[in-house]
Amino acid sequence: SFGILALMFYLPGLVSPKATRKAIRSFASNKNMVRTASLSLFLISFLFLSVKWNFTKDWMVIIPIIGWLSFLKGLIWLWSPEIVKKRIKTMIGTDTAVTIWSVIGIIFVAFLAYVATYLITIGEIVAG
Repeated sequence: SFGILALMFYLPGLVSPKATRKAIRSFASNKNMVRTASLSLFLISFLFLSVKWNFTKDWMVIIPIIGWLSFLKGLIWLWSPEIVKKRIKTMIGTDTAVTIWSVIGIIFVAFLAYVATYLITIGEIVAG
C-alpha cells in the first residue's frame, strides 16, 4: 500500500510537471500543511521500523536506514517547515527537475517493491 501511495505522489510529475510544481510549492508555503505531512512521515518511519529497527550487516540494513531517515525527516518538517520551502524551491525550479525527481521516486518505489516481494521472506521478518 505504501508503493501505491508513493506512485500517486510521483506519477503526476510525469504527466503534468508544471501543475505538479505549482501544487508542491503551494504545499511547501503552508507551514500547517507541512507539519501535518510530518505525521505521515512518522507513520512511514514506524512502518519500516516495525519490520526491522536494528542495524545488521546484511542487505536488510536498508530497511532501518529508510525508517530512521524518515523519522528524522519528520522531525525536521515538524520543527522547521521553512526548510521544506527552501529545499522545494531549489529542488524543483524547472519542469525538467520535477520530471527527473518523479522518475527517481518511481525507481525507488520499484526497488522497495522488489525488496518486499522477492528478498524479504516471512522467516527473516519474524526472526529479525
